[in-house]
Amino acid sequence: MKRIYVSLLFVTIASVIAAIEFGYVCAKVDNFSGLIDQTDSMMYRYEYDSASDLCEEIEKKWYESASCFDIVLLHDYVDDIGQCIAKMRAYANGNNADMYFAESSQAKKKLASIKQSEYPTIENIL
Repeated sequence: MKRIYVSLLFVTIASVIAAIEFGYVCAKVDNFSGLIDQTDSMMYRYEYDSASDLCEEIEKKWYESASCFDIVLLHDYVDDIGQCIAKMRAYANGNNADMYFAESSQAKKKLASIKQSEYPTIENIL
């Protein structure tokens, strides 16, 4: 009987840790997507300097969060998004809106993919 209780305890602990990780990743992804949307709106208004500054802030926040993301996500995904954000800043500095929006779109798709991969669906479990 003790084994059943111990196994139930471990299942409960694992479930709580998974729920915390899911909430953390989803909240961070939503936050970064919102910041990228703000930068997009600045680029639409031709506020290149403000957009570049916000991209720099996003990049700093991303690399601060990267250590936690690396624990729960594949390292390549984290690096790819960081590179997209760095390119966004470079294109905003160069007033190149077309290339900026291409990278912005790519970053948002990768962020959405990370969030989608965290949902407890059959395809993500298998």
